[in-house]
Amino acid sequence: MKKKLAVLLCSAVMLTCMPMTSFALAGWQDDSNGYWYQYDDGSYPVSRWEKFRDAWYYFDETGYVKTGWFQYHDSWYYADKYGHMRTEPLHYNGLIYYFDENGACTNPSQNPNWEQTVYSKDDYLKAVKQWYNEYDQTMSDLKQWRHLSDYHKYDEIRAICDKARPVLEKPFRMKGPDSLSDVQRTMERLSDATSESVDVISLVIDNWENKTDFDTYRASDRYEMTSKDINDYSFSLYCYLAFH
Repeated sequence: MKKKLAVLLCSAVMLTCMPMTSFALAGWQDDSNGYWYQYDDGSYPVSRWEKFRDAWYYFDETGYVKTGWFQYHDSWYYADKYGHMRTEPLHYNGLIYYFDENGACTNPSQNPNWEQTVYSKDDYLKAVKQWYNEYDQTMSDLKQWRHLSDYHKYDEIRAICDKARPVLEKPFRMKGPDSLSDVQRTMERLSDATSESVDVISLVIDNWENKTDFDTYRASDRYEMTSKDINDYSFSLYCYLAFH
């Protein structure tokens, strides 16, 4: 009886130690390290590109999908936080990066030579609050675009977008003390996400006016993703400023 019990306990320990992926259903899986895709037979893509639902993904040597910037052969690529390879222009650190139809970045070596204004802690917080008020007004103006599009006032929408861009560039021209680096990073991420949203609006308006073929699904997907980021970063910055 003791021998039988020992065998059962040993089997239980072995099952506990085996990777859960062996028993997982086919499809997308995730853990603390990221996402991967598992096939019906339990295998998964490694060190190669795969296409799912009209989006391309690159899986590294461990099988996890790449996100952010990564190099493949001699080219640079960018994948969003879900691993979708990007082909549309990307606002990143106040710059605009462009990609060809295969996802390779066409201007990866540009540098952000901002002429930054350096502030003391108090002056920086004052400048951040002033920028946030300006940003809040910008967002209020941007919310009018759907209403204006109903009346085909595309030029007015473009004017709102053009007015927004200098405001969204400002955080990259501001430099605060190291103790406030998290605040600056939040401002920059908020500006990048909002710039992305402005790009989508401009793209939609151009296609509506010119009546060209347009992938509204992907545009809607981009807009929803950036809207969530905007809400998160804006709320974080608002809370910080409310208590300082």
